[in-house]
Amino acid sequence: VRNLVFSFIVAVVVVSSSSTSRSVFSFSFGDVRKRLPKKGFRTFLKNTAAITNDAVVAKESSGDVWEMLQIKLQSVVAGADDDAENVRESVLTFYRDTNGWCPFCERVWICIRAKNLSYDETLVPLRNKPDWYKQMVPTGQVPAILFHKWDGGNDENTRKLVWESRDVMKALDDAFPDTVQLVYDTEEYNVAIEQNERLLKAGFDFLSLDGQDEGEDAEKVKGEKRDAFISSLNEIDQSLQKSGGPFRLGSKFTGVDAEMIPMLERWRYQLPLKDTPLNILEGRPYLQKWFEA
Repeated sequence: VRNLVFSFIVAVVVVSSSSTSRSVFSFSFGDVRKRLPKKGFRTFLKNTAAITNDAVVAKESSGDVWEMLQIKLQSVVAGADDDAENVRESVLTFYRDTNGWCPFCERVWICIRAKNLSYDETLVPLRNKPDWYKQMVPTGQVPAILFHKWDGGNDENTRKLVWESRDVMKALDDAFPDTVQLVYDTEEYNVAIEQNERLLKAGFDFLSLDGQDEGEDAEKVKGEKRDAFISSLNEIDQSLQKSGGPFRLGSKFTGVDAEMIPMLERWRYQLPLKDTPLNILEGRPYLQKWFEA
């Protein structure tokens, strides 16, 4: 889905430099996102690949492709609407960041998908958060989850709002006990979470040095931070080997893995692009297997 969205955005950039056209098309896309149920929107996204190709070709032969895109969008929406009757009732509303980059939102999203739950999604801008959200969530932070029927209730009074990613992950287990359980109150689980936090801190310390002043002392600090980060990566690889893999605690995917994914997937693709490239998978076969799992 993310690849399709990226292709769709590229097409918009390619076919027009007009701010007016971009505004019109942005409205159409946002309108589609709000109107369609989740399954219908997936169908819409799948079809944007073909629209993207047509748009690029049309750009080469004509200066105006917006009418063609609008016609095609209408046909895509019509086809997606046909799926509406088969969509499951949403059991929760997921409040997350608009840019899809928040790692805490991502770990919650991963848990929701692992449980195969049907959900609504409301995007919250990280800058200038709306007053209604700040009034609803005391911290004003994302993510947050609104459970539509807490404890199997049948009316709106049984709804429950939970925020803070780890609290949300635990609440998802509690609210849906028949789904795969991801969070455990065991020593093994807690030790793994602490290890995740050490890795996250080491990675943040390493990346936070980008753009700082050069010099002998600066280079020494960078070297120390890099070594500490590499040591934390090696510790993760060794723990995966010890657990028997492919996941952090063994054969089953857990909340520990859900917390690992956002940071590790970013580092895997970002760090090789640095001036001094770093491949987090190099020499770490068990981390490689974790990614493949």
